[in-house]
Amino acid sequence: YRTDRNIPLGIVKEKYTEVQNIDAFGFFDNAIGKDKALWQTAGFFGNGERIFVSAKLPDSIYVNGQDPVDNYLVFTTSHDGSSGVKILLTPIRVICENTLNAAIRNAQSYVSFRHTASVHQNIDMAREILGICKEKTDFLAQEYEAMTKIKMTDQEVNEYFVNLILTETEKQKVLNTGHTFEQLISKNYYAVNDSEVSMKKVNVLHNMREYYEIGPGQKQYLGTGWGAYNAITGYYSNVDNAVGSKRMDSLLYGDKSRKIETAGNLILM
Repeated sequence: YRTDRNIPLGIVKEKYTEVQNIDAFGFFDNAIGKDKALWQTAGFFGNGERIFVSAKLPDSIYVNGQDPVDNYLVFTTSHDGSSGVKILLTPIRVICENTLNAAIRNAQSYVSFRHTASVHQNIDMAREILGICKEKTDFLAQEYEAMTKIKMTDQEVNEYFVNLILTETEKQKVLNTGHTFEQLISKNYYAVNDSEVSMKKVNVLHNMREYYEIGPGQKQYLGTGWGAYNAITGYYSNVDNAVGSKRMDSLLYGDKSRKIETAGNLILM
């Protein structure tokens, strides 16, 4: 429970070991160097059942030699037994503030520990975790660079969005009506009506296509995998209507995170 308000946060078992919020901040001091952590965000969900802290890592990725992606470590833990301690690598494309996903080609993007007696000892492995992050950022730099070299036609970009958003049944129904994915994405009345795809999904597809064409930092990467991938990350980061902690929760751990991970893998498959 919170001692300032006496608000119960959860019921846990006897072997549960608490990690105080201050230890989350101490983790970054140990990993990056005392007074050197570049703090980005700190906050909580609900009444404080879960907390998160993020700090910017010193090394950035420069895609194509000029498109910066900053890397952040996000530390999150729960005080209600719902999850353990998780330390997550989160890349963010600077020009558009797109939250990317480090889990590409099945590469894990985080380490996690249970709330047991050894949890504090595990957190003390901070420098080792930072070393792992350096390996991951080097790997991501290669993958992002590879995306810029992948050429995609407008039709292929449309199919890429559709493969992410629609089910196989929905895709087949669009084709069975004789309409094209381009017509569906452009909100052609007959394509939408005949295919019976929900307007919610049609709007997502339409907005992704629009972001692909006119979103920040998109112009020079039109016709490439990097441009198509960032249309999706840009949509979920900057267009989708979730706000506040709900938005961050979904981008880092929820449905948006899974969509962005899948989007990266679809480009590189």
